[in-house]
Amino acid sequence: MSSLWNLPSWFSLRYSLFIFFLVLALAPFFLLSFYDHPSADDYCYANKALKTGFLENQISIYKTWTGRYLENALLDSLNPLVYKTSLGYQLIPVFLLLSLFATFLILVKVLLGGLLSFLQQLATALAGLVLYLANLPSLAEGIYWMSGTYNYQIPAVLFLLFTALLLRFALGDTLGKKPRNLITLVLFLLVFLIAGGNETTLTLLLFCVGTATVLMFRRGKGESRGLLLLLNLAALLGAIYSLMSPGNWARASLFPSKQQPLLTLLLTLYQVTKYLIIWVGDFSLIAASLLFFFSLGRVFRKEHRPAIPLPIDPKIYYLIFITAVILAFSISPWLTGTLMPGRAVNFIYLFFLVGWFFGLFLMVGYFVKRNSVLFRRISGSAFVFLFTVFVISVFWPSKNIYTAYSDLLTRASGYDQSLLARYKKLEDCRGNEESCVVEELSLKPGSVFFDDITADENDWRNRCYAEYYGIRSVKIGDAPIIR
Repeated sequence: MSSLWNLPSWFSLRYSLFIFFLVLALAPFFLLSFYDHPSADDYCYANKALKTGFLENQISIYKTWTGRYLENALLDSLNPLVYKTSLGYQLIPVFLLLSLFATFLILVKVLLGGLLSFLQQLATALAGLVLYLANLPSLAEGIYWMSGTYNYQIPAVLFLLFTALLLRFALGDTLGKKPRNLITLVLFLLVFLIAGGNETTLTLLLFCVGTATVLMFRRGKGESRGLLLLLNLAALLGAIYSLMSPGNWARASLFPSKQQPLLTLLLTLYQVTKYLIIWVGDFSLIAASLLFFFSLGRVFRKEHRPAIPLPIDPKIYYLIFITAVILAFSISPWLTGTLMPGRAVNFIYLFFLVGWFFGLFLMVGYFVKRNSVLFRRISGSAFVFLFTVFVISVFWPSKNIYTAYSDLLTRASGYDQSLLARYKKLEDCRGNEESCVVEELSLKPGSVFFDDITADENDWRNRCYAEYYGIRSVKIGDAPIIR
């Protein structure tokens, strides 16, 4: 059978090297997980959870701070500090990385499962994860920060899974009644959970479900119509519950520049222009896109198989796609009058990446149906060149992979030892009436998020630290632990 990687026989060694480089690229992200530690607001969340029961705390947060019910539940029930252990902080990034890989794999299987072997699906999913991590706008806020993980990355994983299952439902003409009912139930639950993640994922969810509903109604597919009406109901219920939180209105009062149309427009255009130039002009994305486009085109031609029929023209799709990206970048400017934070841009980049390659998928079908000559004259050496460009690009010094390796080899161990020494000092301070003075950290890996306490014992971070460790107060001293 032809496959996405069915190149000349002499390419087998290079294909093996490709797998090797993908694993090598992912290795530092998993290894850095063992040096992850709790940060300032993690202690604040733990203190609240320890003082009140789960339900009481959820009601309090909903009334006073935010209606993000998925994030609130995760921070309350899956905060390792609540269980007096730091081991969970090493497990959270590992779980997140594996979840991202699994959802990439499911998405690849839905679209290309009939053309690729399982090993080749693994390789394609690995390549997608490497591309995402190498170009992640804020690695520290995306992978190695519990609040950022629960607030944006977990909803992002659920969004990917939702996309894959919705495509499976739409394309699953051979699915039986029970599998379709099961997928319907899972999709309903996923939509409700995603709606409780954050305002960015909620907005894109409403936009995507609404757009899919319009397209399906135009297509006239009755069963999909019913599903999408159900998903719209789930999204609306989640949105109403989340957005009507009294805490949202209280927090909104902290942003005097919110909901200003001109400011929103300017900030949105600035970030859209900035990031699209960075993302579209990235050599790793260009190389991966060309590899995907021409390889998939060769597969369809050799199999004499048209692209999977989808109810959307590529031109309309790209219009919808760009609209969604612009809409995503407008959320924070409108709600707070500020630029989108790094953790939110991380999610938008994932949305962009998946949408970009899905658009290429549609374009391949468009050209194959027109019997294009694009896929007839691509030599094996061209594939080798693109593969080489991809590998060099993701390992480039400005990329996250280089930064992760640098942190792992030079700073992570010292950072870990410094914090372990601090924890011991904090435990020893229990019972003292004077302020506990701990030394400042001098080694802080750029890949790992860490918002430290200050020299002011009344700073909110210091107060959360002190409350958690049961001491009167804590502050930073003069001398660093590691010089």
